[in-house]
Amino acid sequence: MRTVAVFMLVWFLCATASSGGVSCNEKERQALLDFKQAISSDPFGALSSWSPHVHDSDCCNWRGVRCDNMTGRVVELNLFFLLLKGNLTSSLLDLKFLSYLDLSANYFGGSPIPSFLGSMTSLVHLDLYYNDFEGLIPHQLQNLSNISYLNLGYNYGLHADNLNWIAHLRALEYLDLSRVNLSREVDWLREVSSLPSLSQLCLMGCKLENMIPSLEHVNFTSLRSLDLSRNKFNCEIPKWLFNLSNLQSLHLEYNSLYGFIPYEVGQFKHLQYLYLDGNKLNGPIPESLGNLSSLSLLSLSNNQLNGPIPKSIWVLSDLENLDIGNNLLEGCVIEADLSKLSKLRLLYLSGNSFSCNISSTWVPSFQLERLSVSSCKMGPNFPSWLKTQTSLYELDISKIGISDTIPHWFWDLALGIDYYIDLSQNQIDGDLSSIMLNSSIIDISSNRFRGKLPHLRSNVQSPEKLGNMKMLESLDVSRNNLSGEIPQSISTLTSLSDLNLSFNNLSGKIPTSTQLQSFNDSGFMGNPRLCGAPLKINCTDQQNYSKTTFAVHKDVKESEIF
Repeated sequence: MRTVAVFMLVWFLCATASSGGVSCNEKERQALLDFKQAISSDPFGALSSWSPHVHDSDCCNWRGVRCDNMTGRVVELNLFFLLLKGNLTSSLLDLKFLSYLDLSANYFGGSPIPSFLGSMTSLVHLDLYYNDFEGLIPHQLQNLSNISYLNLGYNYGLHADNLNWIAHLRALEYLDLSRVNLSREVDWLREVSSLPSLSQLCLMGCKLENMIPSLEHVNFTSLRSLDLSRNKFNCEIPKWLFNLSNLQSLHLEYNSLYGFIPYEVGQFKHLQYLYLDGNKLNGPIPESLGNLSSLSLLSLSNNQLNGPIPKSIWVLSDLENLDIGNNLLEGCVIEADLSKLSKLRLLYLSGNSFSCNISSTWVPSFQLERLSVSSCKMGPNFPSWLKTQTSLYELDISKIGISDTIPHWFWDLALGIDYYIDLSQNQIDGDLSSIMLNSSIIDISSNRFRGKLPHLRSNVQSPEKLGNMKMLESLDVSRNNLSGEIPQSISTLTSLSDLNLSFNNLSGKIPTSTQLQSFNDSGFMGNPRLCGAPLKINCTDQQNYSKTTFAVHKDVKESEIF
């Protein structure tokens, strides 16, 4: 009989919880209303359900609030990215069982992080990312002994005099202090490495200077992701990094690291993401990178690396992003090198001295989304293998030595490239009169294109309305053989911030658009039959117009003309 009674009690409690029969605690309900009262702006009406009226009295049904099914006590407050403005009130202290608090991407007007948050000892998750908090991080946060997730990143006015308080957070697994000023902290590495459960650490852009390159070992036993990018480290890549055998993601980009990439980098057996771009690293790319069989992203661009690409790179079959642009690398890239990279989505080789020996019949095993091979020798024929790359939204094949007529299939492909096209500084021929382009940034300058200006298709609801492309930001068709009148519809391109039509044979009157008048006049020069705003050239005088009269009329230096 007792067994039946216990069973009935359990069933009743479960049924009550599942039907929402447990209402929120009255004191916690009032605490939430006090929180709302301190919010001065709620642009999306996110807190409209937080009502003091009787019919809306159950705060467990309010947006962003979650209660325990059994007790009705508030355990989660999730108000991220609502653009709320106002202040945080200490009424939150009445939420005694709150374990999850996410207020990220709201606006608290330059106020300091309130120290009372350190008394909310039930918190396991605290996210104050991008809240416009300023001032000193309160040391009272060291009392959050149960916290496993702490994100104070992108509060640009925050600073810390030291990180001693971090060492008390023994349960911490995730820590993000991105853009917090830690320039006063010289012993940051010892403090954060003392956390036994830390799995993800992001100290991006914290103005750190001391990386302690001579240190041999640190105690990051659980670390999976380390982001130290955009700091002020001016040293060689430190030895202690290579003891982090569990590491899956390493960000060291945009520091001032110098010297060789150590051979020991090949010890990161689990590494999936490696960012070393934007430093001063030199020497060859180490062959040991080929040992990183799990590598999905490799970014070594904007360094001073030299020599050929090691053959071991081409066997990284999980590689999706390969960026080695803007170095001093050289050598030949052939079809066989690329054949095993079937997952490749991004390939940046620009700004090196590569030649690419690829046949016209080659069909790649990958489908690229972003390709940049500027300055790589691929000509003189137009690279026909591009026909197979139907997922592209960014393409840069500038300065690759093409002296060929552009195939018509390319313009069909280009309609799908909605972000960036750069064909500049080749010798590509073709008539653009019936061509339609769909990208936000277009540079086809310094070629032999002829005919009228290409049509610019709308990226919005009416693709048939030519010249109404709201998303076009930059258009450069300079130094070609284009002719005909500039269409007046170009003045409707309201997002256009950079326009260069110079050194063609265009005619007519430049549209008198306020938007266009803000452009540099040099974007229109070198078209002897062009007149009107913003050049302020009389249409009756256009036959006498020349680069010389332009220089006199607008007081432009010779260096700005050529």
